[in-house]
Amino acid sequence: MFLLSSLAAVHPHPPLLCPVRSLTLMYVLLQLFTVQPTSPPFQCPTDWLLFGGSCYRVFRETRSWGAAQSFCESQAAHLAIILTAEEQVTTFLWNLLPRGHWNSFWFGITDSHTEDVWKWVDGTLLVGGFWEEGEPNNHIDEDCGYIVKTRVLSRVAIRSWYDAPCTMSLPFICEKEGPGATTKRPN
Repeated sequence: MFLLSSLAAVHPHPPLLCPVRSLTLMYVLLQLFTVQPTSPPFQCPTDWLLFGGSCYRVFRETRSWGAAQSFCESQAAHLAIILTAEEQVTTFLWNLLPRGHWNSFWFGITDSHTEDVWKWVDGTLLVGGFWEEGEPNNHIDEDCGYIVKTRVLSRVAIRSWYDAPCTMSLPFICEKEGPGATTKRPN
């Protein structure tokens, strides 16, 4: 201890401490200027389409709502969650769906646990939505949501959701979330 104190008194920068400072500075500089490997850009599997950090796919075979959700889960996905007007209207899901006489597709919303409390498949509550006027109406024990796109030109994307019995057999839309994607409603 005496040796270190006397050395510090003679030399303002003791020789033992200079290499430590130099090594620390060198380490910091290496960390700052070393190129970190980047992960490859997220890509959707074949036949899935990328939008907003998630991959979507329309399946034309028909299933009940529960069977459709189980099938989506077998694909590491879930029935589609539509949180924003961009997902619903702006050239994505709406344009992805084929127009037909009465094309209906299950997506990830249900009130099967509590009537009139609509929740997404991830458990979050629905806020807003794109229901047709008069919907949801629980006409015949209708607890699951579907989206309709018809040939009728007056049908608009922002009024295209209906409720139906979950046992109906319909085509469906699955969503597979990419890394960092979230289904939580934006603020």
